[in-house]
Amino acid sequence: MARITICNMIATRRRSTSDLFLENGIWILKSYLQARGHTVEPLDLATNSFYKKVSPALTSRLVRSTLETIFRNKNANRYPGITNVLFVLAMGLQKLNTAMREHLMRKQLSLIADRIANSNDKIFGIKVWYGEAFRWADELSRMIQQRSPSILVIAGGYHPSLYEDDFMDHSHFDLAVTGEGEQPLQQILDLVDDHHNDWQKENFLQEITQRVIDGKLQNTIVRDAKSGHRYFHNRVHPKILEKAVPHFDINQNDKMRVHIVVDSLGCAWGKCNFCVHSKFFTQMVPRNPVNVVDEIQSMTEQGIGLFRFSGSDTFPGFGVKIAREILRRGLHIRYTIGARAKKNAADPKVFQQLTFQYELMIQSGMLSVFMGGETGNDWVNEHVMNKGITADDILWTIRAMRKAEKRSGKKIYISLAFIYPTPTLGHVTLKKVFKDNLNLVRKTKPDSVMVTPPSPFKQSTWYKERRKFGFALEDTFVQDLMKYEYVLYKPAELWPDIGITLENMNFKAIMKECGRLRKAIEQEGIETDVSDEHFLIQIASGYSGRADEFKHQSLLDIISGDYRWSEKIGKRLDRFSEQLAQSNRSDKIRGQGN
Repeated sequence: MARITICNMIATRRRSTSDLFLENGIWILKSYLQARGHTVEPLDLATNSFYKKVSPALTSRLVRSTLETIFRNKNANRYPGITNVLFVLAMGLQKLNTAMREHLMRKQLSLIADRIANSNDKIFGIKVWYGEAFRWADELSRMIQQRSPSILVIAGGYHPSLYEDDFMDHSHFDLAVTGEGEQPLQQILDLVDDHHNDWQKENFLQEITQRVIDGKLQNTIVRDAKSGHRYFHNRVHPKILEKAVPHFDINQNDKMRVHIVVDSLGCAWGKCNFCVHSKFFTQMVPRNPVNVVDEIQSMTEQGIGLFRFSGSDTFPGFGVKIAREILRRGLHIRYTIGARAKKNAADPKVFQQLTFQYELMIQSGMLSVFMGGETGNDWVNEHVMNKGITADDILWTIRAMRKAEKRSGKKIYISLAFIYPTPTLGHVTLKKVFKDNLNLVRKTKPDSVMVTPPSPFKQSTWYKERRKFGFALEDTFVQDLMKYEYVLYKPAELWPDIGITLENMNFKAIMKECGRLRKAIEQEGIETDVSDEHFLIQIASGYSGRADEFKHQSLLDIISGDYRWSEKIGKRLDRFSEQLAQSNRSDKIRGQGN
C-alpha cells in the first residue's frame, strides 16, 4: 500500500511556550490512514531536539543575557547610557543570530529533502502554518522537487484551508488538501496505489484534476501543470464520528505531554464578522461526549494527563456532558477550553444553570478558559463584530464562572480576548470603545486579557466587505499576510509593518493604539496576552512566580532562541502530566465508555 511522510513545519524559533504540545493532526492522519492499509511516517519538527539544531547556542545565550541586563537596568531606572549601548549590541547579535538560524534551518531541510529524494516514496506531505513556517514549507517543497521531480508534494493544514487559491499562487506545492484531510488524503493514497507500477507524476495529477472537476475528490485544490488554472471542489462537512484517536509512538520527552482533543468542529454561533471558523465549517459539529472521554482515557494510558480542547466554543451544555462522563469514570485530568459568553446570562435561571454547569466542569478538571469578548461596547459588538452578545452577557458569564469556582473550591484562570482598535463606522468614538473595554475589564477582573489588533483575514466578512468596515488594503495584503510572522507576547508597536489602514489610521497608528489598551489594562494590575494554555503550563509546571514573570521569561526564550528556561518548565510539566495520568490506573476507573 502507499506510503507518505507528513512533516509538521515550524519557524526557526518558537512563537509560544505551547509550540511543543503534542502534534495531534498528523497522528490522527496516521491512525486513520494506517487503519485503511496505508503507511504514514510523521516527521514533527516542533521538538526540543530540532529547535536546538536550528538555534546557535552561543549567540542565542548572548542575546538572552544582554536582554536580561537591559530589562533589569530599565526596570531599576539606572545606567541609561550603558543600557542604550547594550540595546545596540543586542540588535546586532540578534541580526547575526537570525542569519545563523536561517543557515541552520536550510541545512536541516536540505538533509530532509535528500532523504526523501533517495527514498522510494511517491508522495510527501507538509502541514503548513502561517508566517515564517509557510516560507520554510515552500522552500522544502522546492528542494524536494528539484532533487526528485517525480515526487508529488502536497500541502495541508491551516494555510491552504484559509488562503486556498492564493496559497497555490504563492507556493510550489503540486496540490493542497483543505479542512479535515483524512478522507481526501485516503482517496489520493488509494490512487497512488493504482499508479504504483507505472508512476508518472503528470499522469497522476491529470487524473487528480479530473476527479476534482467531477466532484469525486473533495476538499482538494490542484493546479493544472500547463495552464496554471486551479481547480477546487467545495468543502464537505467532516464525519466527526469517524475521527481517529491518535496513538503516539514518539519520544514524548521531546514534546510537552499536553494532548489536543478534538471535541467539536465549527462554532455554534458562526456569524462573527472578523472570524473565519464558519468558512471552514458552516455549522458546529460536536463529538459524542463518550467518544471524547474515551480518547482522553486512552491518552492517560499513554502517560498524558493534560489536555486542551480544540473546539472554538465548548459551550456549557456540551461541556457539562463531557464533565459528567469524566466524573463518572473517576478520571483525574486537567484541561483548558474555549468558551463563549452565554446570552442572557444575567437572567437568574440562566445564571443558576450556568453556574452549576461550570461547577461540574471545574470538578472534572477544567483549569483555564479562553473567552472571546472582542469589545465592551455593545454597539460595536452588534454592528461591527456581529458577536451576538452584550457586555452584560460577558460580565455575568464570568461571574457564573467565579461563583462556580468558589463553590468547587478550585481556582480557574480566565483569559478574555479583545480586538482593539476596531472599526467604528463613524457611530462611536475610539475613546468611547477604549473606555468601555476598560470598564468591562474592571468589572470582570479576568486573570489575563488578550489584546490583538484588527485584521480582515481572507474569507471573513471584514475582508469581503472591507470598505464598509473602513479597511483599506494594499494589493499585496493577502500575500504578505500569508508570510506574516508575529509573536503575541511582543509589544504591538514592534510588530512588522503590513499594508493595512483602518479609518485613516496607518499600521503604526493601529499598533500604537493596540499597545495603549494593553498598557492601560496592565495598570489595572491585570496581565495581558497570557492565554489559557499558558496558564495550564504555568500551573502544571509548578511555576511559583507571577504570570507577568512567566510571560517575561517566555518572551526572552522566544526572542533569543535560548530555550533552557522553557526546557526546565517543560520537564516539570511532563512529570506532572505523567503522574496525573498514572493516577488513572485501570483498577481505579469506575466505568468504561463503550
